[in-house]
Amino acid sequence: MKKKKKKKKMFCVKKKKKQKMPRTFRVISLDPFSQLNGKIKVTGTLPSLAAKKILTSVAKHTGKTQELRATVTLEEITRGSGRRQFHYEIIRERLTEPRTIERDGRVITYHFKNHAHKL
Repeated sequence: MKKKKKKKKMFCVKKKKKQKMPRTFRVISLDPFSQLNGKIKVTGTLPSLAAKKILTSVAKHTGKTQELRATVTLEEITRGSGRRQFHYEIIRERLTEPRTIERDGRVITYHFKNHAHKL
């Protein structure tokens, strides 16, 4: 008769949450700011977050501190992504009261909030 081998007991290991990989997006068209088409590349985990970053960078580039509204078409250029395109209407509006938070010992004040709506 053959002896049965005992199986070793495995220790229970908690699974870590899967981190979302950063994706890279390029601006194909930016409606009222057509001079910036193809010149902006942004990374983010979601295309809507990338659209919000684009509006912030446009506001800094043009020096406009008032509310902005734009329509943007993004193309995902991450390796192996399939070059999908995303269309958003992005709005930058001034907050009625500035939000102040403390992060890493520094005080940060937010005067604007960006919204992205899928078209």
